[in-house]
Amino acid sequence: MGPPVGQALEFLTAVLTQRGPQAVPYDEKTKWTIREHLSDLLKMFPNLAIKVAEFHTNNGRILHLVKSEGTIPIHYQAHKYNIPIVVWLPERYPTQAPIVYVSPTPNMIIKTGHSFVDASGLVHSPCINHWLYPTSDLSSTCQEMAMLFGAEPPLYSKPPGYEPPLTTAAQGPSSNPYAGYPQQQPQHAQLQPGVQQQQLGGYPGAVAQQQQQPNAGLASHSIWGAAYAAAAGSVARPPGPPAAGPATAAAGPSSSSSLGYGVQQTPPPPPVADPKQRQKEELIANFQACFLGLIE
Repeated sequence: MGPPVGQALEFLTAVLTQRGPQAVPYDEKTKWTIREHLSDLLKMFPNLAIKVAEFHTNNGRILHLVKSEGTIPIHYQAHKYNIPIVVWLPERYPTQAPIVYVSPTPNMIIKTGHSFVDASGLVHSPCINHWLYPTSDLSSTCQEMAMLFGAEPPLYSKPPGYEPPLTTAAQGPSSNPYAGYPQQQPQHAQLQPGVQQQQLGGYPGAVAQQQQQPNAGLASHSIWGAAYAAAAGSVARPPGPPAAGPATAAAGPSSSSSLGYGVQQTPPPPPVADPKQRQKEELIANFQACFLGLIE
């Protein structure tokens, strides 16, 4: 249990009124509000204590900030547990939300994939994410954490032989200037074996837009192999020069010069003249000529 509330508030008053290099960076207009918020917090959670410590920011600054450190009780499956936490008050508190971490002991580990706590222990509860002064305060924030952690504990006992997972190198400074602890790096999605990604090229839709139709000749060079070649043969092709191949003439007349790809239409042979028919036509022509001559 932390020191009595009266003693803690005397220490806090001395800290807030201190001047010089070790002074805390809070605005004078907000120091009384800070004192009230911490006083209410200690009354509700007596296992917390008030301290002042150096806070190293990601942009190289070293600040002397007030923090509340200790445990908050939770009830999980009819059993009571104490969750160790650290609540930092940033220099723009109370307009800025507190920075809260769960602080596992050496025999504890942080639950992987927790809904409100990342791998570094940083808490992202609704009260913190939607912090709005003056309606938000420390007491309601810690009350909410106790309720959330009771439904989903963020810490559990370290199993025998446990080895911490390897962490990747940081990509750069955090956007949060008060992120004094290492942040969890986002895990990039890995490509699944045998699954082609559209943004990596080779997607059939992109090929169709460029070539208008699949090309069976590319089957041996394509990631789609024989299936791609089969699709090429089944897609209708636009009019163009006939392709070489075995002739398989289609039945029926056609208005085009070809009946299909690789099939040329052969013009019909000229008719063979009949001698008797030719003599008959010549007699008819002579008779008509004589008849016209008599009329004239």
